[in-house]
Amino acid sequence: MITEAQIKQNLAKAIKSSGMAYTQIAKELGINVQTVSRYANGKTLPRAIVFGKLCVILNLDPNEILCLTK
Repeated sequence: MITEAQIKQNLAKAIKSSGMAYTQIAKELGINVQTVSRYANGKTLPRAIVFGKLCVILNLDPNEILCLTK
């Protein structure tokens, strides 16, 4: 069973390995840098709409982040 901690960990890893600056991610999402930092440190999860945009910006497969792939 998937846990919130696993999703946070996957998202944090994806953000950090993207190579994009938090400021650039924040600007493209229309949010502040501190919020991106909280995502990248596994402290919070984005709202669904922000999660979708983040996946597009970082070219992520949402299924992998949500542990839905086998």
